[in-house]
Amino acid sequence: MRAITIEEILGHIECFENSLTDFFDKIHDETHDEGARLLTDYIARHRHRTLAALDECPHEVIDRIKKLPLQYQPDIPGEHCFKEIKLSPDATPLVILEAAIAFDECMVQMYRQISRQPVAHEIKDLFENLSIYEEADEIDLKKIRQMFSR
Repeated sequence: MRAITIEEILGHIECFENSLTDFFDKIHDETHDEGARLLTDYIARHRHRTLAALDECPHEVIDRIKKLPLQYQPDIPGEHCFKEIKLSPDATPLVILEAAIAFDECMVQMYRQISRQPVAHEIKDLFENLSIYEEADEIDLKKIRQMFSR
């Protein structure tokens, strides 16, 4: 099996987050529930939050580690994350939150797999930080879910 580089991982993350944006933008355009629309706006901005997290790492470090290979390919989020989740235009905010939490869990799982590998400390730090951001996002979504559950 061919080694996968950090640059390829970052590319997969970008593709997945763009898919999330498209997915939630479509629901946003089709729903009439204002709570659902607000949530889909928040979730669709996920890529911006990841870019902000990446910006915290010095660009020279990112440029240097992009070419480094991982010893083991992690479970990369993609279509399999979408297969179980079917959202209709009349999906409730609670259903949308559950989907968003599931997507966050896919990302956290991948980030943890990468940071547990025998990798350079910059790679470990980067993916541990991304994991922290994703976990914080998941906590925010769970807090919002609690408000809807009342």
